[in-house]
Amino acid sequence: MKLNPDCIRDLLLAVEEYTDKETYLDYPSKEADQYLSEYPSNEVRYHIEQCYLAGLILEVDEDLSGNCSVSYLTPNGHEFVANIRTDKHWNKTKEIAKEIGSSSLSTLIQVAAQVISNLITNYR
Repeated sequence: MKLNPDCIRDLLLAVEEYTDKETYLDYPSKEADQYLSEYPSNEVRYHIEQCYLAGLILEVDEDLSGNCSVSYLTPNGHEFVANIRTDKHWNKTKEIAKEIGSSSLSTLIQVAAQVISNLITNYR
């Protein structure tokens, strides 16, 4: 399956909004669907695993029926979400990733950080 950058962003925004030290985001659930309803469930589950493997979320528990519980964001997850929160920064990140020909998760993270770094450098 190809990575869907928009699914990754929506997933991480949902995790940020609904989780804390004691509260996990269940998928599927009403809360998750507010962010993820446009994506097929197999795509969401795949991206949950990819975000976990990339160190953006701390823990994922999956039961035998395929339901997932996602813990909170790691510091790297919070940083990435902060860098892509606004549509303007997210669209610029995707545009640059497309231009350089890579939409891997590590590339998206690096590009998003560079977009913010450039904004800081050019801030007056």
